Amino acid sequence: MNKISGSEYPLKDVFSDKFDFIIPPYQRPYSWTIEEAGQLFDDLFDFMTTQNMDETYFLGSIVLIKEESNAHSEIIDGQQRLTTLTILLATLASHVDESTAQLFWKYINEPGNPIEGLEAKPRLKIREKDNCFFKRYIQEKRIEELLNNSSSLNEVETNIRENCKLFNQRLSELRDEDPELIVSLGKFIVNRCFLVTVSTPTMNSAYRIFTVLNNRGLDLSNSDLLKADVIGSIEEVKQEEYTKKWEDIEEKLSIRSFESLFSHIRMVYLKAKVKSTILEEVRNNILALFEDKKKFIDELLIPFSEAYLKILNDDFKSEKTRNYVTWLKGIDNSDWIPVALSFMVNKPEEHYEEFFYNLEIVSAGVFYRRLYINERIEKYSKILKTIEKGEDLFGYTSPLVFTKDEKRKFLDKLDSDIYNVTRIKKYVLEKVDSLLSTSGLKHNHRVVTVEHVLPQTLPESGEWSSWDDDLHNKWVHKLGNLVLLSRYKNGLAKNYGFDKKKDVYFRTSDGVSNFALTTTVIQEDEWTPTVVEKRQEELLLKLKDYYRLHQN
Repeated sequence: MNKISGSEYPLKDVFSDKFDFIIPPYQRPYSWTIEEAGQLFDDLFDFMTTQNMDETYFLGSIVLIKEESNAHSEIIDGQQRLTTLTILLATLASHVDESTAQLFWKYINEPGNPIEGLEAKPRLKIREKDNCFFKRYIQEKRIEELLNNSSSLNEVETNIRENCKLFNQRLSELRDEDPELIVSLGKFIVNRCFLVTVSTPTMNSAYRIFTVLNNRGLDLSNSDLLKADVIGSIEEVKQEEYTKKWEDIEEKLSIRSFESLFSHIRMVYLKAKVKSTILEEVRNNILALFEDKKKFIDELLIPFSEAYLKILNDDFKSEKTRNYVTWLKGIDNSDWIPVALSFMVNKPEEHYEEFFYNLEIVSAGVFYRRLYINERIEKYSKILKTIEKGEDLFGYTSPLVFTKDEKRKFLDKLDSDIYNVTRIKKYVLEKVDSLLSTSGLKHNHRVVTVEHVLPQTLPESGEWSSWDDDLHNKWVHKLGNLVLLSRYKNGLAKNYGFDKKKDVYFRTSDGVSNFALTTTVIQEDEWTPTVVEKRQEELLLKLKDYYRLHQN
């Protein structure tokens, strides 16, 4: 049996010649943002300033592949903390005098000792493709140069720079308060902060530990564990090649989107709600299909990631396709994405335009009707099965085409008091606005708000008082009485009469509106029940035509 050892060390011993940390190429990239780094800094400082001097702070555990007889330590779990602590110590060293800084730099770089046979080198080597940047700016004392770096960086480099900026800001605040606080914080980190290292000499044993720790609640992602499964099953001579393929996908998509990709792939294959966990279902039902794990990367992961990247980046040849995808992204769930991915990996791009138009229509119907997750999954599962079987997606019986009952329910929702459905009201109004405008595209204003023309509460006097309660209740929250504004609501405007509301509130400084939907209101001379009813019919007709809701 492989021996497993665990020991507790203060950080001054973790960053010492006892360990030579290396992050192997198959590990995920450095992904901590200012949120995690800021939380770490605040926790450390709060503990230091509120606890007794003899109290120690526990930083958690790390898992290493390491022989007892040497310092070489491959990090299986713990790279985020060790990398962030290295950035913090390097930034801290840049805030103290030179002699004190040298004392801190020895925790970042091994100074070397020929008598003991110790080579001068950094104590931590991160993934090969990121290490050059990390070494140059963090470990070679170029903190100021990094802080002033405004060039375009990849995700890992950006995380390193932004975390360094955060630490620099916090330390500058401490220095302004009391310069000695910085040295005190440094002493606290290296002397009173402890890590537990769990070491084992083989990868298999290390990953068993890694999995157990993950199942007990450490923040490790599904993609990390799947990567270990896949890369660990590939013959050693090919591991570096396929690690690079995996990491290239991860870097292009971003860490969060890469994690989501596995959830979408699971849906494509299983076409059902998650019954256990995404990790277990991908492992047992998808990964298990590939005896040769290289094919999992080449034939599944790469094609799906390329399709997903097109969706994320709106990378389509057709402007219409890009517009359909933009509207799909405005829906409050991503359940449509597996359907899109399944189609895209099976069909050439010349078929995308018709497909995404139909998918937008169906997804809008699901969205507007507020179907629950089980109903949504059932709907999209039927479409996935149709794609998988190679059946006609656009025929009368296809689940990508509305039934008469679905059309009726969709239209009923559009003709209801849509203002009261918080999630859909702005989306519906932006859609009908695009249909009224010449471009047909979705606006990209920083602020978009929904406003009533006829006010929600009838004033006791003035022109609105001529509306009786029944007509007011019938029309006030319907599509025909709503407009879009590219500004925040004005509480006083609700009491304005129609003419003043148009001139002061609906028009911009140029005397027009940014929205075609609002412009049509400005062109009206009065706002009566007859006008609202006519407008309701016209706007509904626009939506019926676009969403193909006419009964055959």
